[in-house]
Amino acid sequence: MKKDQREYDPKTIEKKWKEKWEKDKLYQPNLDTAKKPFYNLMMFPYPSAEGLHVGSVFTFTGVDTYGRFKRMQGYDVFEPMGLDGFGIHSENYALKVGKHPKVQAKISEENFYRQLSSIGNSFDWSRKLETYDPNYYKWTQWIFIQLFKKGLAYRKKAPVNFCPKDLTVLADEQVIDGKCERCGSIVEKRQLEQWFFKITTYADRLLNNISRLNWTEKVKIAQTQWIGKKEGAIINFPLKGKYNYLFLHAFRDSSQDVFWPWLKKELEGQGHKVFAPDLPNASEPNIEEQLNFILKNYNFDENTIIIGHSLGAVLALKVLPKIKVKIRKLILAASPLKTEFLDGKRREALEKATDWKFDFETVRKHAKEIVVLKDIKDHIIPPSQPETIAKELQGRLVETIAAVPHFNADTAPEILKEAVPSVEVFTTRQDTLPGATFIVVAPEHPVLKNVESKEVQDYIKLSKRKTDIERTAEDKEKTGVFTGLHVVNPINGEELPVWVADYALMEYGTGALFGDAHDERDVKFANKYKIPLKPTLVTGDKEKDERILSLKEVFLGYGTLVNSGEFNGLTSAQALEKVGEWLEKHGKGKRQTNYHLRDWLISRQRYWGPPIPLIHCEKCDWQPVPDDQLPVLLPDVEDWKPKGTGTSPLANIKEFVETTCPNCGGPARRETDVSDTFLDSSWYFFRYIATEIDTEASKRSRIEKWLPVTMYIGGAEHSVLHLLYARFITMVFKDLGLIDFEEPFARFYAHGLVIKEGAKMSKSKGNVINPDEYIEKYGVDVLRAYLRFIGPFNQDADFRDSGVEGMERFIKKVWKLFNNNLSGEISTEDKRIMHKTIKGVTEDMENLRFNTVIAKLMIWYNHLISKKSITKEEGKVFLQLFAPIAPFLAEELWEKMGEQYSVHTSPWPQFDEKYLEEDEVSIIVQVNGKVRDTIRIQSSELKVQNTVEAMAKGSEKVKMHLEGKEIKKVIYIEGKVLNFVV
Repeated sequence: MKKDQREYDPKTIEKKWKEKWEKDKLYQPNLDTAKKPFYNLMMFPYPSAEGLHVGSVFTFTGVDTYGRFKRMQGYDVFEPMGLDGFGIHSENYALKVGKHPKVQAKISEENFYRQLSSIGNSFDWSRKLETYDPNYYKWTQWIFIQLFKKGLAYRKKAPVNFCPKDLTVLADEQVIDGKCERCGSIVEKRQLEQWFFKITTYADRLLNNISRLNWTEKVKIAQTQWIGKKEGAIINFPLKGKYNYLFLHAFRDSSQDVFWPWLKKELEGQGHKVFAPDLPNASEPNIEEQLNFILKNYNFDENTIIIGHSLGAVLALKVLPKIKVKIRKLILAASPLKTEFLDGKRREALEKATDWKFDFETVRKHAKEIVVLKDIKDHIIPPSQPETIAKELQGRLVETIAAVPHFNADTAPEILKEAVPSVEVFTTRQDTLPGATFIVVAPEHPVLKNVESKEVQDYIKLSKRKTDIERTAEDKEKTGVFTGLHVVNPINGEELPVWVADYALMEYGTGALFGDAHDERDVKFANKYKIPLKPTLVTGDKEKDERILSLKEVFLGYGTLVNSGEFNGLTSAQALEKVGEWLEKHGKGKRQTNYHLRDWLISRQRYWGPPIPLIHCEKCDWQPVPDDQLPVLLPDVEDWKPKGTGTSPLANIKEFVETTCPNCGGPARRETDVSDTFLDSSWYFFRYIATEIDTEASKRSRIEKWLPVTMYIGGAEHSVLHLLYARFITMVFKDLGLIDFEEPFARFYAHGLVIKEGAKMSKSKGNVINPDEYIEKYGVDVLRAYLRFIGPFNQDADFRDSGVEGMERFIKKVWKLFNNNLSGEISTEDKRIMHKTIKGVTEDMENLRFNTVIAKLMIWYNHLISKKSITKEEGKVFLQLFAPIAPFLAEELWEKMGEQYSVHTSPWPQFDEKYLEEDEVSIIVQVNGKVRDTIRIQSSELKVQNTVEAMAKGSEKVKMHLEGKEIKKVIYIEGKVLNFVV
């Protein structure tokens, strides 16, 4: 049976107009010739394997509603769509269903795009992209290489967050309350070598720009807090003790060359002993001869610290296995491992100096602490050699840039810092330093490697089982153990005991802090373990100061210094400056700005991601893959599942791993980690405008026209994830000269979430909403309109089936009302209501108050149905205002009215101010301040007070309160209130 054309048939309407819009390329602006570009973008979605859920439709259709509104205002709106399909989320689902990620990606892609094409959005489908497409990740890899070349990508061994379920490391930003932001598992700490991006280099720029951003305020606050800038000072607390130093100089040097005289003077000035011999035959060295010389002329003990530079470090590695005591520390600076040098010299002279074989295991046994110093810009020693030595010795690798390459300067502060065992503390309250009475170090602190106490080592093991959240929780009682170590307070020479406590974290500051009487946590800890406290701040209030000085009250604020030696009488503000100056003058520390922000951990030990485009050569260190060899394709393999061993599954693919060095042509190995999926999504908005170009990541002329993104809408939960990373990458692009701006999004708006009948949606509760069901039953426009009406777009919304049914009734009423011949003349009163509606809807659209847009249209609808006839002018305006919300219905009725195609490119209605003036205004009438009546006055008569008074006195309700009384005064607030004082 043929359907009545007057009956609302959403399926037929949707099919008709979707096909026509696509055929006519209605939503495909010319990116090169657009006059008024408006880049309208929703946050990059990852394709959930279960398909699109109603929360995504809530967001996407909200973005589209705004985009359609701007298009009707005359803008060339660009609204692209793609899939962030690389990464853990997609790979985990592939694991769950037992399909290869590449196979599952295509299944998810097909379903996701099917659903997206059904929701009525004005997507430009000609420019879709997927992050797992080699044409996309080629440029992700290219970006990685640009950061590497600029010195912003580096590899180091560090304590990292490891998810035991996802079997990969996580960036700090991806750990929420100690749990993996993807799967919710408790995160562990592991020591692994990883790739990092130096986002901390941009900390100040990222912070300083925030105040200028037109972004949702809570997102700006979240980023400010995450960056966490703190002004303070680094203070060196030397460990108590005197040490015996043995200097071992380099090939062709002597104890009077480079930094040795300066270092000797510095250490002896601190009361330490230094033995700095000239090694025999330094120009034609024989390590065996030099070894015998050292063993003959130096007595080793537990306080010995050996410092070896270059070939002197090789000698140190030969000395350690020959001694019988365990020395305090071994410091190796610019140490070679074999006779392969970057400058091509020395090889012949040094090949016979020794056998170049080392007993690393015995060296480890004979040194309590080992530090390997690597000069990043060393022009003699390949960087891989000190890295390998540090790894073999299980020592601490310190990477630095020496004043002169190879540590060949007259001073070497990097070596001095390592030479004097100390505990570094970062504080923002250096004004309380004179009152420090103890030191607390984190269980992971390197100073504890030299502490053999079973109690300390047991405590360290126990601490490793706790999360950072558990360790720092305010309501948890703080625990600790005395280490047996003491340090010296540099400000006054007082000895301070060193405690290990798990509330100190290596990730914050330096992993150590000093305790004093003006910190509540320190006071609780000190009282528990009976550590003396010394108050050093007073307020000027005699009674309060007596309580503070007698330790009956903890004063946390800023005051005036007492018990502080030469700093007595200074205010805290003065002392913060003066103590900082004193520390720097005496070489005991320095003023420093610290941040909560940490460098971005970028590598992942998974399969499903872009391979990191770097190659390691023993001779040339890390080298980028040449541009003409990009992309480094992700190999098609069967064994792709994560191993949980700290290495990627790619490491097992011999043909992928083994390659040649791009620099020297020798044998080399590819990096087998893949990059974090957040790198994929940190730049995609640049690629959308250049998807057809394969010679560059984006196009400069289009960037200048379309970027920054005009309106960006997404979830606030990505405040310190995607949004922070996108800002960082954009700043890097600016510094590389690729763009002329440094903020990616001109405006960012954070949307709310959808809950189901008062509860958060989850599969376990069985309340996940599949939009397909509602589209099939009610049509797209009903679902779109309901999601706009459900509540404010920036707040959480409660999805209820009864609400959908109510919106269906309204849509059908609109269809019925305007699917008729409209005629007649519009009255002045009707124009007033219409123009008032246009103004209100326009303002609400601009501010994304979509729920009140619909409310205003409903009010107008109720007025229209109360009339005998509706004019075509009213019908056109109503459909135009409703079109961004219900695009199919509006387009169909627009055509039925005989209007020119398309309603979505018709000009947005303009309101006329003259119709916004009220013909009549309500005036409240009071007698002695009490409301007695409300009267209606013509707006033209509001300024004539006598007329207003006369009409008020004519009110029966007012008359009864005026009769027999004298009016002493009349107070009139024009257009609002008239008050008779009697």
